[in-house]
Amino acid sequence: MLFHSLTALLAFSVAQQTTAGQPPADLAVFVGRFVDIRELPNVCEGKDCISLDARYGATYEVLKTLRGSISNKTISFEVFDHYGLPDFTRYEISLLFVEQSKDGNYLQKYHGFAVDPTIDGSWGYCGPFSFGKVKVEIKDLQDIDFVPGVVFGAVGSLNNRAIREQYNPSIYEVKNGLVYCRKGLKAEKLVALFLGARE
Repeated sequence: MLFHSLTALLAFSVAQQTTAGQPPADLAVFVGRFVDIRELPNVCEGKDCISLDARYGATYEVLKTLRGSISNKTISFEVFDHYGLPDFTRYEISLLFVEQSKDGNYLQKYHGFAVDPTIDGSWGYCGPFSFGKVKVEIKDLQDIDFVPGVVFGAVGSLNNRAIREQYNPSIYEVKNGLVYCRKGLKAEKLVALFLGARE
């Protein structure tokens, strides 16, 4: 009985992730603004099985759809994460990959990334990027002008050596104790890399 339940759970977990090949037709990729996240009951609660992931219900305001379609101004979806509350939910705006189906909406596992608005009306991810097959090194980064007021840290009482170690000068610029990002990836580029890696 336990083996059967565990097998069903693993199949359910795999269904939340896209395998190699073309992305599903119901995949929506969008930039969203955080509205709410709450912990949901474990999928195994009251059942004879074991779940290795925390489960959350998230709601985001859709700012821009980059792939697929979303019929409403907000979207709610479930998030499964082995490590607890996902890091991207700590930020105001994120790039999200959500599968929509008749059984509900699900974030592709770990496919949520904090992004910030840019001067040209887009969104950008600061610095190099590595996730699965998608790897972007410093030499491959784009110049990005984030909107005024977007800062990526403060140096506080760090000395100049520590500042250079913590904030690579080829990516960041430090002015008046605040850290600004100058190189990264546009959200559109990041999406293209992800979709290309699946082909």
